[in-house]
Amino acid sequence: MNRWQKIAWFNITLVLVCFMVCLILTATMKFNRIVTPPTPLSLVIIPSLILVAISKIIFGKKSGQVDFDERDIQIHKKSHNVGLWSFVLAVVIQNVICVLLIGPRRALDYPLILLLMVCTAGGIWIMTDSIATLVQYSRDPRGEKNE
Repeated sequence: MNRWQKIAWFNITLVLVCFMVCLILTATMKFNRIVTPPTPLSLVIIPSLILVAISKIIFGKKSGQVDFDERDIQIHKKSHNVGLWSFVLAVVIQNVICVLLIGPRRALDYPLILLLMVCTAGGIWIMTDSIATLVQYSRDPRGEKNE
């Protein structure tokens, strides 16, 4: 497994754990506590997204190793495109659901809804980006070393 596959697995694991903790917290809290800041949900989501952002530092490249080759660049371009489109789709779907359930004017009454929507869409972006990376590496395993 190369460095980018390790980063993808780390991101997937971290986002899944974050979503599970958030689901448990949401199920055990009252609705008024969920939408009033500071909420335990934001205390779980934001640090996990920061950890994902610094995962490249956590899995640093060894000295003398090549970080990217042409194949890696193509894989990451495709993965980032898939991740970006999933982010856009998630934001659109969340906005439609929010307008249908709460109403277009009442959504602004809950200040945390926007933060949760962006963090959820960011988690979906990270998941789809990482899954697309792993799928592309598994389809063409040339040049991969098992570590």
